[in-house]
Amino acid sequence: MNYSTDQNLSKNNLEKSQIGDFTMLNKSSEKFRLQDLDFKKLNDGFSYLTTFEKDNYKYAVFPIKSISKGTVAIGIYQQNTSSIIDNVFEKHIYQFMFLFLVLMIFIYFTYLLIKLIIGRPVNEVVKFIKDFSIGKKVNFFEVKNNDEIGKIKMALNRFSMSLKNIEKFALEVGKGNWNQEYKILSKNDILGKSLLQMQTNLKNFSKKSKENSWLQNSIVSVGDISLYI
Repeated sequence: MNYSTDQNLSKNNLEKSQIGDFTMLNKSSEKFRLQDLDFKKLNDGFSYLTTFEKDNYKYAVFPIKSISKGTVAIGIYQQNTSSIIDNVFEKHIYQFMFLFLVLMIFIYFTYLLIKLIIGRPVNEVVKFIKDFSIGKKVNFFEVKNNDEIGKIKMALNRFSMSLKNIEKFALEVGKGNWNQEYKILSKNDILGKSLLQMQTNLKNFSKKSKENSWLQNSIVSVGDISLYI
């Protein structure tokens, strides 16, 4: 910090290493030359605190007053901002790296969570459809949630139940049980209506077959009687 009692500094005086009673009382680690400073700012420093920047340095010029409140000297403070900027930049780099790492960890765990919540149920649905497409027996889903995946599972459960009813109906009809009941799911149940129509046709065919068989047997019997006579 520098002090001076001369309030009428000139540019020539500023180029001197010592100006009247102007002395260096506390030297900073980085020296500065008075001629490099703003002359107007130095003069303003006799009246009020003045700050300015030059190159990579910040300066503060402030008046030093006596007991009678008159300015007897000025103080000059110099701060090298290049090291501060470097430190701030380095600090921001570390902060950015830390935030980037936190973001990557967050994305990874979010991916695992989505895979657990959505991926597994979707895979179960896909497996159900694949098994059904090759005629493999499928089991009912256990529906725990009423979300979109849960609604899909409930729909597939109804579909699976419908297939089991069709299977049971077809087996009974194949055994000749023409009175086996089957309830269509809705007025748009094309498959159900086709099954009922098939049951009716088979029933009629069976009835006609029995009638034809009886007629043929009757004709054979009459023929045998005629030959006997």
